[in-house]
Amino acid sequence: MPDLTAQLDSLYAHDCCSHVHLPDLADDDDLDRLIEAMVRQVWKDKGITPGTVNQDVTEAVARKLWAGVLQGYGKNPLDLDYETPDFNMLAALQKNVWQFSAAKNHTQLRQLTDALLDSEGKLRTFEQFKEAAFRINQDHMVRYLKAEYELAVAGAQMAGKWVDIEANKKTLPLLQFDAVMDTQTTALCKSLDGTILPVGHPFWNRFYPPNHWGCRSTVRQLASGVVTPESKIPSADIPDMFKTNLGKKGLIFPKDHPYFIGLPEEVIQPAARNATIPETFQKVYGKDFKNNPLPKEFWELVPENQYYGRSASSGRVYAGDAYFMPSTGDIIIKKGDRWKSSDLFKRRVVVHESAHAIHFKRKLITIDYIVPNIERRMKDLLESLENDGDIALLADKFRMSKHRDNIFELAALEKFNSYQPHELSELLVSALDAINGITIKGGARRVFGYGHAPTYMARNNNAYTEIFASIFENKFVGNPVWEHYFPTLYRDSIKLADDIINNELKK
Repeated sequence: MPDLTAQLDSLYAHDCCSHVHLPDLADDDDLDRLIEAMVRQVWKDKGITPGTVNQDVTEAVARKLWAGVLQGYGKNPLDLDYETPDFNMLAALQKNVWQFSAAKNHTQLRQLTDALLDSEGKLRTFEQFKEAAFRINQDHMVRYLKAEYELAVAGAQMAGKWVDIEANKKTLPLLQFDAVMDTQTTALCKSLDGTILPVGHPFWNRFYPPNHWGCRSTVRQLASGVVTPESKIPSADIPDMFKTNLGKKGLIFPKDHPYFIGLPEEVIQPAARNATIPETFQKVYGKDFKNNPLPKEFWELVPENQYYGRSASSGRVYAGDAYFMPSTGDIIIKKGDRWKSSDLFKRRVVVHESAHAIHFKRKLITIDYIVPNIERRMKDLLESLENDGDIALLADKFRMSKHRDNIFELAALEKFNSYQPHELSELLVSALDAINGITIKGGARRVFGYGHAPTYMARNNNAYTEIFASIFENKFVGNPVWEHYFPTLYRDSIKLADDIINNELKK
């Protein structure tokens, strides 16, 4: 890929130093290990297919660039109120950083694939390929990445400043271009220095800093000043990539960066989802999951910008410890006694309520509609349940009066010693709540289970929404009590969750 290589070399050949604090991006043993594994995988597979990215390297790069954004912006979304201008700007920048990191890795993999062959089109030996790969990775992970980190810091500084500019433009209606004047200042920025124009003037759509790699220029917001006459407004030849107001558009890396050119859609869309844990979840509940996070695969399924809160939605006075509001899309989880006393409960309730948001927002199950294939497969779970035993006998065993005996039985088993009695009770109720829905909607002659009221389960698609949430709990958290009493149903519920994820949610 000589044309792209030359284009990137030219793009990153800049002399102006931004003087931001740069971590030693090259001195990272974990990143080195991931890159080595990526090189070996390219050699083993003899290249990549279009749309492929290495998820581990992509995430490592995204985390480094995001650290630059937080350094430059000076604020963390975890400390901000939801839907404030700063919060929304940082959410947009985070999405852009993840997409850029995926695009960067895809370009890197394409170049590594091209390096499998020598100039005569013959397959290189592994040692020859490693040598060529080293040069490619040095460019991408050292020289290019340092420049990209500089831009992440500088761009985030100017994005944060733009939020303040918009907030204060009624009292401070003018902007002045302010270049750092020293021996390293580019002719480009010198020519723009001192220009004063209104905030809404088109000039700022093109020349709002940063205007090049390593740009140190900024703007100063003024209440009054001598506005530059239209005839004397300067112009400058800036790189195409920077001919935009990145702060106004909520970007660090613009869409005409070479990494984005010709990029397959299947690279961009997962990267947008990977931006990954919703900010409101991180802010309200993130500290509770610091040492025991939910898996990445789960967060890839959660709708982008899903709102999580711990206070009741408007018009909703009481709905227990947790609920999903279809009318607003909110997930409300109260930090009550169960939340504080059980990590298991925290994980289960987040997955359960998030599953409601997933199926509702993806229109797999709504109040009056369910995807036919999912309805059929959920009804098939009745057969799995019947394989675990006679439903009439199971119903007698698990009727409410026997619930306490079942908990004592479970507590006596060695494998359940690590669970508190109330946790075992909740795991059993989770299983029986799903069974309640399965037997009601599956057409069983004998209905059993408890949790949600049978009248609730029979109404509309409520049973299916609860079954969906329960099988996602099994998939992402696990339920050893369900597995103990209903092994066939448990196994098949996870198979169904995988089936729905692969065939409906990853489309």
